[in-house]
Amino acid sequence: MDVWKLNLRHLRSVAMTVRLGNLKAVAKKINLSQPAVTQSIIKIEEWFGAQFFVRHPSGMHPTEFANVLSPRIEMALNLIGSNRVTSTQARAFLSLSKTGSYVAASRDIGISQPSLHRNVADLQSVLNFKLVEPRGRGIALTPKGISVARKFLLARLQLEAGFSEIYALLGKETGHISIGAMPLSRASLLPSVLVAFQKRHPHITISVVEGGHGELIEPVRDGHLDIIIGAIREHPIGKDLIQIPLFTDQPVVIGRKDHPLTKVFEKNACCQNSQIMKLAHYPWYMPGKGAPINVVWRELFNRVPVDIPNIPIMGGSVMMIRQLLLETDGLTLLSPDQVAVELEADWLVQICTVPEWMQRDIGITYRTNWHPTRAQSYLLELLNHHSRK
Repeated sequence: MDVWKLNLRHLRSVAMTVRLGNLKAVAKKINLSQPAVTQSIIKIEEWFGAQFFVRHPSGMHPTEFANVLSPRIEMALNLIGSNRVTSTQARAFLSLSKTGSYVAASRDIGISQPSLHRNVADLQSVLNFKLVEPRGRGIALTPKGISVARKFLLARLQLEAGFSEIYALLGKETGHISIGAMPLSRASLLPSVLVAFQKRHPHITISVVEGGHGELIEPVRDGHLDIIIGAIREHPIGKDLIQIPLFTDQPVVIGRKDHPLTKVFEKNACCQNSQIMKLAHYPWYMPGKGAPINVVWRELFNRVPVDIPNIPIMGGSVMMIRQLLLETDGLTLLSPDQVAVELEADWLVQICTVPEWMQRDIGITYRTNWHPTRAQSYLLELLNHHSRK
């Protein structure tokens, strides 16, 4: 869905007509002739194959199509900032920021290098500041260029969301949702939610990007991801992001079925100080220090107090940790959902439970200015519903 194929001036005419309801007033507001505004609206209607306005002597009455798209257009135009920026310029600069060179960008969007250079130069002239600078054989974005690229990408996402909702109204639903999935969300919650979502929205494509919080937080800020699902942070992560808790997870100590501690601890016993001191004698396989589960794990031993156990291999991959546990006397701290199959098969066992203060909130993180489509809103409803099961 290439939103830049549509003229931003035409889209602005639609949004302003919804707002003012009078073509004469719109023409005056955006410095176009009245016939030009009329032609702009006709071109948008022809593009989508839908009627956006009903013409009345009293003015232009927006249909549902116009009412759905207009707020998205306004948000996109606010992000773009200048009324003089064209779709061609925005498309060229976004491609250049993504590929890092004029050669690659010209191939990416299928225009000649001179045309690409001209569009980027024109954009810099319109904005009145430098966006790119040479670096080696390629280019690098200036600080202002980085900011503009992020805003243009978010503007494109707003338009894509609006177009997706138009097509849904026309019975031609299309669209894409990008989800950042941290380890715990991949265990059971997200798969069951996606199965339910696809039953209602089979034509929406979903991409799931796996990673830790540090790997996913900037992509959601930049608009490459719509949401992140996973352990939410207690410390502030910025006013541009919102964290919504879904459920509370209680991790447990996991080891192999014939681990020496299974002969010492009562089944499903809660770890008291004497048990925690025994846990400290074994190697542990844990995520890095920045992970919330690592923080509470360290606190578990500090409160006794007892020396922090050795972590010979550090990492967040549950598949790797599972194999390490099966072949060693090592231990880890995980949610039972993350190793449900292994626990059911009796390959791994729960060594003991941990105090309630070690619980962690699992939730959703998204941009403050994110306005979900109907399909995206349904996905959020499913996440809330399934997290309560």
